[in-house]
Amino acid sequence: MHISSEYINMNRIHFLDAVYNYLIRHPFAYLLFRYFNAFANLAQCHPTCRYRHHSSPGWRDS
Repeated sequence: MHISSEYINMNRIHFLDAVYNYLIRHPFAYLLFRYFNAFANLAQCHPTCRYRHHSSPGWRDS
């Protein structure tokens, strides 16, 4: 069964809209989401990996 990309894009926009509306109505859920995102970023990019991937002068000094 073929689903056009147009249909998928419409659905994605609708889905994001629904999520956005939910987050507006539930600030706590938004904070939780933000916290989870930050935690996921930390888990992905702990200092050693960060040093390897983006060897910026700031990391080299420490």
